Amino acid sequence: MSIDTHTQIIHFKVNKKELTTSETVLTGAQIKSLAGADPTDLLELRKGDQKIPINNDEPVTMKNGLQFRTYPGGKDS
Repeated sequence: MSIDTHTQIIHFKVNKKELTTSETVLTGAQIKSLAGADPTDLLELRKGDQKIPINNDEPVTMKNGLQFRTYPGGKDS
């Protein structure tokens, strides 16, 4: 029996900045941290025309191609 040690790399974008992770679930705060965004910024997941707010402690199932945007002026959630 062999053990699969291959780690899947997931590609996503924050403010058009291309990022990668091997984690299958990240919180809003972790996504902002990877992007170098201010922890108090607002975070949105973009799905077509939809803009879905993501709180700092909210888990996001990561998939290739996800796109996020941050906006200044938010409060720490």
